[in-house]
Amino acid sequence: MTVNNIFIRHYNDYLFFIENNEIIFSEKKAILNPIKKESYLSKDKHNLIENIKIGVLDLETYTNMNRVAKVYALGFLTFNSKPNLYYINKYTLNSNELIINCNVLCT
Repeated sequence: MTVNNIFIRHYNDYLFFIENNEIIFSEKKAILNPIKKESYLSKDKHNLIENIKIGVLDLETYTNMNRVAKVYALGFLTFNSKPNLYYINKYTLNSNELIINCNVLCT
């Protein structure tokens, strides 16, 4: 299939986007199993707690005119915390500053 001079090749679970004989983007379909609860207290099935070592970090991006991905939103959540969300704006944080400051924001 061709869209806007980009050839799209589907092979098994992969999609390849080809322009001027170069792969400019690829994608693989992945089926992820859900995270199961583990027992940290005993082998008793009724005495299970969630894995508190798992957190999540989410970066939302857009592609600029130079085809570079830029972060416009960053969010994270850890065990026993509220969601933390940060967005770029023209007054305080641009995409680069958001990434650089992520270490400070996440602690």
